[in-house]
Amino acid sequence: MKPYLIFLDMDGTLLKSNQTLSSKTIDIIRELSSKGHKIIISSGRPLRGVKEYYDILSLKTPLILYNGGSLLSFDDPSFPKVDKLFPKELIISLIDEIGKEYLQNVICETHEDIYYLNNDDSLDRYFPKKNMMVHVGDFKKILDQDCYMVLIKIKQEKYQSRIKDIVESHEGLKLRFWSGKYLEVSEIYFDGVTKGRGVSILGDYFSIPYERRICFGDALNDLEMFKRCKYSFCMKNGEEELKSISYKVTQEDNDHDGIYLELKDFDFDR
Repeated sequence: MKPYLIFLDMDGTLLKSNQTLSSKTIDIIRELSSKGHKIIISSGRPLRGVKEYYDILSLKTPLILYNGGSLLSFDDPSFPKVDKLFPKELIISLIDEIGKEYLQNVICETHEDIYYLNNDDSLDRYFPKKNMMVHVGDFKKILDQDCYMVLIKIKQEKYQSRIKDIVESHEGLKLRFWSGKYLEVSEIYFDGVTKGRGVSILGDYFSIPYERRICFGDALNDLEMFKRCKYSFCMKNGEEELKSISYKVTQEDNDHDGIYLELKDFDFDR
């Protein structure tokens, strides 16, 4: 049996709504890993929001973090760490161009530091502050390094179009709006720096072609990942646009072993 690459989004996919892993999911991922398949967590989260689950699953593979902005490995010293950071000067310039009067908050971070325009606890479940250096205030005064992530919280939905135009007037920058509960949160990202980029890098690194790549996701930040995997599974609870391009929609959602049910019946000898 030849090894497959299996990419797993976290929120709305690998994790249940209560932020836990099902025992069936844990067991099948450990079983597939023991058979030589490469299980990769592919998330918009930072390292600290992923590490606990990585350890529970007993993984030894590289991680895709910040939607492809960072790829790293704990266990493979030969793995070439991949980073794409936002220059601090660019972040400050964008805040000035948008105007603070349109912004409820700006959130940026590295692996050790978090920067806030204003105090904010709303995203702690995804970006916990524990063991992080937290800085709050005018970015011109506090931002002293380049960052992996730039999130903005817009004061009113009617400002979205204006802000999107400003961000995307910068060559190579894009803006996407998070779905569901956090629609007011927008993510600035580099065109081409996606989970799909991470899939391609790891496919080359492990010499595993498109035909032996599987992925699971639920949201539009998974779209580029889906394009680079032959067997792309959209969660039953996922977005309709993602379902429309997927290989298959899972039988059940993230709260009812959606990943487990597909992997247990998947023919890895095909």
